[in-house]
Amino acid sequence: MSTRPTRDLAAVAALLATALLGRTALAAPCSALPNPLDLQVGDTQEPLMKALGQKLRESQVNPITIIYKTSGSCTNIDAMYNGTKLTTNPFYIPSAAEDPTWDPSKPTPQCTVDPAGVTLDVVNSNVFVSACTQTPAPAGIGTFQGPTQPYVFVTPKASAQKSITAEEAYFTFGFGAAGKATPWVDESFLFIRAPTKSTLLSMAAAIGVPAAKWKGVPFDKSTEVLNAVSTSTSPEKTLGILGAEIYDAHRDTTSALAYRAFKQKHAYYPGSTATVPVDACALFGPDTPPGDFRPRDPDVTGGFYQPVRVESLGLIAFDRQRVQCNLPSAPIDAAIELQKRYHANVSPKLTPLTARIGNVSAALDHLPAGAHVRFEAAWGEGDAETYSIFDPGAQAITSRSEALRVSWFATAGQLAVEVTGRAENEPAASTENTWDAPSTPGKVRLWLVLRDSRGGVDFAGYELDVAP
Repeated sequence: MSTRPTRDLAAVAALLATALLGRTALAAPCSALPNPLDLQVGDTQEPLMKALGQKLRESQVNPITIIYKTSGSCTNIDAMYNGTKLTTNPFYIPSAAEDPTWDPSKPTPQCTVDPAGVTLDVVNSNVFVSACTQTPAPAGIGTFQGPTQPYVFVTPKASAQKSITAEEAYFTFGFGAAGKATPWVDESFLFIRAPTKSTLLSMAAAIGVPAAKWKGVPFDKSTEVLNAVSTSTSPEKTLGILGAEIYDAHRDTTSALAYRAFKQKHAYYPGSTATVPVDACALFGPDTPPGDFRPRDPDVTGGFYQPVRVESLGLIAFDRQRVQCNLPSAPIDAAIELQKRYHANVSPKLTPLTARIGNVSAALDHLPAGAHVRFEAAWGEGDAETYSIFDPGAQAITSRSEALRVSWFATAGQLAVEVTGRAENEPAASTENTWDAPSTPGKVRLWLVLRDSRGGVDFAGYELDVAP
């Protein structure tokens, strides 16, 4: 792993999809644009490039120009690994001075690139690198995991289909007409992507059909799949795959199917959300129904929570959703003051884990068997926030600081303790734990979960390589 990479291979999530037609070609030299950043990204990432690029270009401190070309995830990885240069005229985000009417919903202009080519600064892939190649990253190239990109099965708006199971998708795209997964039995109406595209690679992993063996009509671009689905002459037979953001921008012509994965009991839409009930403060908070009832007590932060039950992949988990309620038995001036001073909790963020053996720094990918390793988990200096609460005894608003704690989990070896951390008002922004490496060489997974005392959470996972 490179700790100071010269280029990033970032996995990022797309926002919305737009057609690539009708662009204005300003033909400005790319090298003349302020602080150019050359990228090669998946076509589902273009809306992100526009939204992010507009913010960066209009920065008053350090304006940056995003210059980009779209291609498939595996093609992008190959370009970075092999130093393939950008040789075709790419698109770029214009400034307000260049085009006062431009916004991310509009096509982007092109700039002219040096005929000899330009070295790429960043490429992105919506799948893990291992889905495209098993070759280790060359020296000087860093790989970083980003947010999750959802994908959907889509049908024309006129289709009566509402859901699909993993089993139905397996027989549809794995066997085509022979799969007999009615109504999707005509391969000429199954619209898919090429095997190098993240859309197909992700869906292939989800339903268990190798990317190279999918049945259907392959398209190079998401917009081509979108057009084929939305204009299909046989809506009931038609099924396609798209990034959820592309579908989201074209709900008027397409429908996303609810998807039931293997071992799930129900099908879910990618946009499924749960809302806090309007009477949450009466059910779970301080508001009480008529009668002589004592208000519920808040937690130590002055908050109230609604319990949440989540079921997925045959497993059941529980969590808590914070609800904002009026203060029980509080003077009106105190309630008003708290409302003015209140700010939502911001989750703390873990910084990269460090390790030492004795007084010497140790690499996580080369820890000697049986070694006594001291880990240090750290977070940002401002992550232990100060917050306001109502003190019932004093009948006034007071301030407190968050405590931070780290829970440690390892698949092998022996951790000294399971939880470490810092109490309220401790200024240090780190905590330590020791781990005795196993005597047998091999891979060990280590997880850290950082929590603040108001429900904020962050986590990180590491693969430790125990060497002989």
